[in-house]
Amino acid sequence: MKEPGLLERDGYAICREVIDEKSVSRLREAIGRVVREEEVKPYGIRSIADRCPAVGELAESPEVEAVVTRAIDAPFRMVRSILFDKVPGANWHVGWHQDLSIAVRERPEEELSGFTGWTEKEGVTHVQAPTEVLDRMITLRVSLDDADEANGALRVIPESHAEGRLDSEAIRMWIDRETAIPCTVRAGDVIAMRPQILHASHRARSEGLSHRRVIHLEYAPVDLLPDRLKWQRDGR
Repeated sequence: MKEPGLLERDGYAICREVIDEKSVSRLREAIGRVVREEEVKPYGIRSIADRCPAVGELAESPEVEAVVTRAIDAPFRMVRSILFDKVPGANWHVGWHQDLSIAVRERPEEELSGFTGWTEKEGVTHVQAPTEVLDRMITLRVSLDDADEANGALRVIPESHAEGRLDSEAIRMWIDRETAIPCTVRAGDVIAMRPQILHASHRARSEGLSHRRVIHLEYAPVDLLPDRLKWQRDGR
């Protein structure tokens, strides 16, 4: 892994060989069972850590928590998990954006300063959090398949997280001014990233594409949210 200081400077770091080959195979098989038994679309499964025990174990494994510890210097919890999988039938392009929304249990009756854009996705309440919340969070993208530019790998613009929430004009300026970096990874690698870093991904161009599975895990300090707001996945 890059030194922790580079994660703060660049907004991302690639951690190599965090998950061994045997564990990667076990995770693929376990997720496949969830897809078959629940008859869900494989390209985007929310709350995958709760639906698949193997992913829940991964999220709290020493290997993964060691990466989180280098990014969050406080007691933390995993607060959201999603499986993304680019397959021939769901091979999408994702434009440049920041991850601004968090998943919470419910919207409080009284408005909270800095929390805006309340929405509901698949029965879960989401809200755009203020920068001071997002700055203390970390996202891990655990790769279950090799990925490069031909395979729809994640692309990032280093240091773009440092300016907080960006409007559309500011995003365009970053895209025009800076060079995007492709995050080429092997199965078992982990990308650690700050939510507000600009990131995107192309459609996979590989003719032989079968999967590009990524387990998306979000972590936050246990005392991060105001008292009237609870994480959708509260507790560990």
